Amino acid sequence: MLCTAAGFATAQAIQSWIEAQFEVVYTRGSIHTLLARLGIRLKRPRPRSSRQCGLPVLK
Repeated sequence: MLCTAAGFATAQAIQSWIEAQFEVVYTRGSIHTLLARLGIRLKRPRPRSSRQCGLPVLK
């Protein structure tokens, strides 16, 4: 069972949860490999338009 209904925010949180639940230690790279093998990707923010950010538009 996951910690929250929304899941985990970071790979570090997943790593800590696995260690607490199963008493197995994974390295950071192994967690990313495991997630990739399971077809899981961490959420990332969508890119913002430079126009939205208020940056000058280069022409």
